[in-house]
Amino acid sequence: FGLKLLIKQILSKHKKQTILEINNDEFMDF
Repeated sequence: FGLKLLIKQILSKHKKQTILEINNDEFMDF
């Protein structure tokens, strides 16, 4: 999926800490 990288890059621009939380929680659904 290119979505993962795309979402990662977008969120990293906004909040780097938020990415860690999403990686642990929501990315598990992907």
